Amino acid sequence: NLRGNYQTLNLAWDKQLREIGGFGAMITNDVAGSGLLTSTSANFLYAKAMSLTNKISLRAGIQASYVNKSLNFDQLFKNPINPVSGFVLLPNEPLPEQSVSFFNLGFGVITYIKNIHIGFAAHNMTEPNQSFYGNVDANLPRRFTIHAGGKFPVFQSIKWKSFVNPNILYAAQQNFGQVLLNTNISIGRVAIGSGFRQATGTFGNADAVIGYLGYKAPRYRFMYSYDQTVSSARTATRGSHELGMHYLIGIKRHVPSERLISPSY
Repeated sequence: NLRGNYQTLNLAWDKQLREIGGFGAMITNDVAGSGLLTSTSANFLYAKAMSLTNKISLRAGIQASYVNKSLNFDQLFKNPINPVSGFVLLPNEPLPEQSVSFFNLGFGVITYIKNIHIGFAAHNMTEPNQSFYGNVDANLPRRFTIHAGGKFPVFQSIKWKSFVNPNILYAAQQNFGQVLLNTNISIGRVAIGSGFRQATGTFGNADAVIGYLGYKAPRYRFMYSYDQTVSSARTATRGSHELGMHYLIGIKRHVPSERLISPSY
């Protein structure tokens, strides 16, 4: 029931080149406000894995981005005169730039210790200016993320294998923050779990309760999750459904030299 929903398209590609490292590229296009604000970014990534000991491995990566934001100003003010408040935009007030572009930089590192992973990431390291008016104070604040999780066996048999996968993620940007707690249990190919999202900082509040159901096969994966809003925003939206499907196209099998466990959220 909310107007101006986001429409996002994301394309990504990555490849491991033996001992050199992993390379990736990602293009994201996001349209907000029913076409009012459009953001497009081209991202280039490089990551390198290394084994510290027989049980500890590490992977570090860097991301360089070029971002363009465009503003459809005609859609913002279709009529500059409001019958109640008068001029929304004064006749002599200069219009902002229709487009702004900037470079950005981020990096991250993740450590694997047996069946546990701990990671840290930092984005917007250059704190680029994103103002359409040239405002020197309109910098994009740095964002920091800390996440950790694990995969622990519950019972093992020839036919069934079950694991518990607890995860925690904390993200902070300026005076805003968010904590996401999630735990799922997988029995064979089926996984079921739940989570809780809490906002912190200036506008801290309980945000949502999450339920999750998934099915994983060697080549494909189906997932369904539901976010039940528990904050005051529930007066506008009760919650959101998310349905996903992954399909793996096998071209050539590559066995990496380092043993890495991919996090499962």
